[in-house]
Amino acid sequence: MYCRYGLYIMKNFSLVRVMVRALKLNPRNLWIGYVVGFALIVILLTMSQLTSSWSNNSAKRHAKLSQIASDQTVLSQQIYREFEQFSNQNIDATTQNLKLLMRQYSDNYRLISVLVSQSSYLENLVNYQSDWKPADMKKLHEMSVRYFLSRLADLERQSHAQFARDELAKMKGIQLKETELWFLHQANESRLDETELKRVELTAKINFWSYVATIILLILEAIFIFWPGHVISSRYYTRSKRQQERMWELMRNLRKRNQEILKAYDRIGHDALHDSLTGLANRRYLKEELGRRVELHRPKNEKIGVCHIDLDKFKRVNDAQGHKAGDSVLQYVSKILMRYKEQGDFVARIGGDEFVIVSSPVTCLSEISSKAHDICNQIGRKLVIDGRAVDVSASIGVDVVNIDGFENEIDVSDFLIRADIALYEVKQRGGAGYECYTDEIKSAYLRSALLYDEITQGLSKHEFIPYYQLQYSASTHEIVSAEALVRWRHPERGVLPPSEFLEAIQEFGLEQRLDELMIKEAICDLSQWHLDRSCPIASVAVNLSAKTIANPNFMSMISNLDIPKGRLSFEITETVDVNQYSHQIIENVEYLKQLGFEVEIDDFGTGHASILSLQYLKPKRLKIDREFVFPIVEHDDQRQLVKNIIELSKPFNVEVVAEGVESLEHAKILNEMGCDILQGYAFCKPIPAVGVTAVLNKNKNGISRFDKQLINVG
Repeated sequence: MYCRYGLYIMKNFSLVRVMVRALKLNPRNLWIGYVVGFALIVILLTMSQLTSSWSNNSAKRHAKLSQIASDQTVLSQQIYREFEQFSNQNIDATTQNLKLLMRQYSDNYRLISVLVSQSSYLENLVNYQSDWKPADMKKLHEMSVRYFLSRLADLERQSHAQFARDELAKMKGIQLKETELWFLHQANESRLDETELKRVELTAKINFWSYVATIILLILEAIFIFWPGHVISSRYYTRSKRQQERMWELMRNLRKRNQEILKAYDRIGHDALHDSLTGLANRRYLKEELGRRVELHRPKNEKIGVCHIDLDKFKRVNDAQGHKAGDSVLQYVSKILMRYKEQGDFVARIGGDEFVIVSSPVTCLSEISSKAHDICNQIGRKLVIDGRAVDVSASIGVDVVNIDGFENEIDVSDFLIRADIALYEVKQRGGAGYECYTDEIKSAYLRSALLYDEITQGLSKHEFIPYYQLQYSASTHEIVSAEALVRWRHPERGVLPPSEFLEAIQEFGLEQRLDELMIKEAICDLSQWHLDRSCPIASVAVNLSAKTIANPNFMSMISNLDIPKGRLSFEITETVDVNQYSHQIIENVEYLKQLGFEVEIDDFGTGHASILSLQYLKPKRLKIDREFVFPIVEHDDQRQLVKNIIELSKPFNVEVVAEGVESLEHAKILNEMGCDILQGYAFCKPIPAVGVTAVLNKNKNGISRFDKQLINVG
């Protein structure tokens, strides 16, 4: 406590504060304090030396004055005795003796002030001779003064006491024994004064050399002790100062880095909960928000409205105009959704082109259906990106969710399941609209979901098998090839035609899986048939959708198959818009041709490609749809149309296959028109692989010409 109190006093002491501020507690500035201390010590020593010198000088002067006073006392005693012993003698004799003494010692004038002080003594001496005249008294006084002036000069450096005793003895004849002791005492006092003077001088010398030695020691201390220590401590301080500055720099950098990390953490946290393209909440954030809203509204028994939005034709925009245009569309849609956002709404992007709007609380569907209607109209307006029109629309499923059945930890898919069902219904109608969830929509969706499960299981269990319809030469009526037609061998419903499931497969996006399965089955069956070297079936045609043949993964799968060249051909169904994938299809078709596969166009004239297919794809064959072939027997215009199609294919060196040949009359007319291959019930119905084997065996037994009879193998 006392130490703290003392430190507090020192800190508040102005001089200490000034020194601390001046030195800044820096070892490199310690030399300033040392110089100040050295100067203070030198000043104190100098003052001590000056004081000692002044004291010595005073003692020296005092010793000299004591010596002079002693000499003066001796002379005064001599004169007094002289006048006392010879008071009756003539004053002239005394005067003569004084003159003699004055002549002998007349060269000293330094003690005038001391002798003048003896005037009172001389006056007393004159008064002792009462019969003297005033003139004689004055003369005696003057003589005494001159005598003392001359006499006391020599007494400063000599043993004048003995000289005075001799002179008195000569002048008056007085015996020395009476005054010897007294003069000896005076001589001893004179020697003591001299000794005191020497001691004072010796003390002055000792003080001086002590002063010099102290200064030298201080200088040596500065050179050999302080300065090396100062240099070393300054170096260590400089090094520690640099380290401290480096440490502070590191701390500043660390603080800056921490701030950057915090910003990055906030940014990461924001990015983790938001979509980077549109800035809307993502699926994870939606899940957390739904949990909070369920916890908030469950005690009040309130409901939550939801709109599940999916863009129509968005993939086409990405494929045709690039992902940059697709990103612009998504940003455009997000701005529209934020424009229609109301208080209590939460907007999120949960997928590529899927958005969700959550509104709470709501009481009925009408509160959010009007918002869905406005959003559909706004998104369906004409949009221009980079000078090109973009055709997009929105399909919206609307639902009101009762949160009683949900926990706080909500799965987004479970929350949107009924809105998804409504959205699916809109998609089934072609999109560009909205639908509110109902029980009827749910029933239809469940039937579709059940069908999807059955189809996927059927594909996994190889329930989808090829049925083959043999193709015959129009001129010879001999078997030349076959077309693989898909059938579903349903475990409960039996063998189903494509009309029962093909549309659902296209809707579910399972075309590629089905096409791959048909290709592998056809290759396997063709290999079995060709175990008989006399097999007339040169190749098998397999139907492919344009979407399948445009898929690069399908191309890689085909290239890995070991198929003899010319044994397999692919029919591209023209009912699919070939122009949608034109660039990719053209490249893949050329690649298939390089691998040795043939390409055919199915249902020519009924789809989108028509004549452009001949120009772009350059197929091996084209197949005239049965809708054109069947009326040619009774209608001349239809016959002319088919003839024109056959003639149109000749410049492209394309073989023509006619579907739907129901009678020999059809076969005869088509042969006359120049058709190359015939296919239809007049020759053969679609049959499984074992049926084809049976037909081939019958042909080996001589039944090979259909101009004699029709063979209808069921």
